[in-house]
Amino acid sequence: MDDGFYTAFTGGGGRLLGRRVRPFSHWHALLLSAIESPVLLSPNAVSMDNVLIALRVCGTKWPDIPNLGYTIPDAGQKLLAKWRPARLHNSAGWLGEYLSEFTSRPEFYLSESAKNGEGFTAPPLLSTVSYLIGKGFTEERAWNMSLGEASWYEATLLERDGAKLRFSYEEEATEEEELTEEEILDNASAMLPPSIVDEWIAKRTGGEVC
Repeated sequence: MDDGFYTAFTGGGGRLLGRRVRPFSHWHALLLSAIESPVLLSPNAVSMDNVLIALRVCGTKWPDIPNLGYTIPDAGQKLLAKWRPARLHNSAGWLGEYLSEFTSRPEFYLSESAKNGEGFTAPPLLSTVSYLIGKGFTEERAWNMSLGEASWYEATLLERDGAKLRFSYEEEATEEEELTEEEILDNASAMLPPSIVDEWIAKRTGGEVC
């Protein structure tokens, strides 16, 4: 079984700079997207302000809205980061690992028959949450589980409902055919976090190496 599968379900959040964070969920992704947080695009190249705000967001659960106002402890953390630049580097690195851990999604590809027809136009974050709620998950559970866990549930339920998916696992040693550009873009749309997929595709189609 893929290590990403276990990571998506067994991670328990953590603590950084004195703040407790929960598994990174759709709710956290929605809030960070709403404030256009740069940590979603490049968590290792952000300011201490960006890190502190992200930690505050990731410490909440649906439907709570965090207070993003400046605090005295925040001032202390910024001062320490100014004196010790490695503190920001280490904190941003931990944040990047945290986001990566909880967005571990299943790898699969669609059969040709499954690629026919029109795609969904609903926001990707809401699409997954709505699907899980429709399958019996409570609204609170759907919003608060990690993105990776939600993706595994969604993909498994889709396959059980008849979707022509084929899961890929690390231990499979079968030789894969080289993907076409269309297939690469389809897979990126399916597996990348919704908050960054548009920018990734724009760079890819603009000739940049991704």
